[in-house]
Amino acid sequence: MLAITETWLQPGDGPVIADLCPTSLKFTGRERTSGHLTRGGGVGFITSDSYKTEEIMTSDYESFDSLTIKLKTANEHLMLALIYRPPLSTAGTFLSDFEEFLGEI
Repeated sequence: MLAITETWLQPGDGPVIADLCPTSLKFTGRERTSGHLTRGGGVGFITSDSYKTEEIMTSDYESFDSLTIKLKTANEHLMLALIYRPPLSTAGTFLSDFEEFLGEI
């Protein structure tokens, strides 16, 4: 598994990403949608096709980009959260948003 920040994904980029991944891998990503921080950003996971993944929907936050997935193996289920806090977000807003995010998952 590989976690990626600053993907710079835009709506509609799914086919491009699918073409870049080898057939044995899959990409799950989320573009930046938060407020004034619209340039850049985005997060994603690249996982093996041998694992079943399910995206867990969470709210969009002003101070960070996030993606949460459930990774399922034959014996275990694992929840993974990827957070990217851009340099322009303030610590106070981030901590408040992050506390709310943790309450969601």
